[in-house]
Amino acid sequence: MIPGLEVEEVVKQESGEYGFTQIIYAKPKANLHDLEHVILLELKRMYKC
Repeated sequence: MIPGLEVEEVVKQESGEYGFTQIIYAKPKANLHDLEHVILLELKRMYKC
């Protein structure tokens, strides 16, 4: 992983079936020919501690 390396541009975002997940549609910014799977994660704090 290289911090700050942009590999995609999010073009559409929608809620998953039960609202626990997000479905993201992304357009590649690089040649991703040899990649089989890509996971995009964004951590959000849900509760204040």
